[in-house]
Amino acid sequence: MKRLALALTLMPALSGCEGVMDFIAQRQAISKAEFAFERVELQSLDVPLLTPDPKATMRVVLKVKNPNGITARLDRLDYTFFLEGAKVGEGAMTDDFAIDAGSSRELVLPLAIPYLGLSEPALKALLARRAAMTLKGSSQIDTPLGRLSYPVETSHTMDLQGL
Repeated sequence: MKRLALALTLMPALSGCEGVMDFIAQRQAISKAEFAFERVELQSLDVPLLTPDPKATMRVVLKVKNPNGITARLDRLDYTFFLEGAKVGEGAMTDDFAIDAGSSRELVLPLAIPYLGLSEPALKALLARRAAMTLKGSSQIDTPLGRLSYPVETSHTMDLQGL
């Protein structure tokens, strides 16, 4: 009888622990996710003489594949974008992002590339609308035990879509 009472007393605590473990497991699953360029959409090109601080505005679309048997969750992605080997911009995705087990999903990252200080090869690539691109970042996951981060990197040469 005492064992039954003890089991009934511990059951809520153990089920709460299971919830925390699922929370952590889903966030750690992102470390095994595969990130790849899907497309880069050129949204606007400012005219240098008509616009102060001219820039190219893009949407970088990554395909994220979750090979895990559980949902993978990403709390934050800090990223740096390279064009023809030159650093051209950086940003952060701070929305909750989840990918079901065994599936893929698009992750859209905004990017503004200022013309000022842009290397000649990167500028030529923008104008030609074809470039070697690299995204390097750090996927951040928040857990009850603190923040963990996993490196993310993907490279591809592709056409810039849009406009």
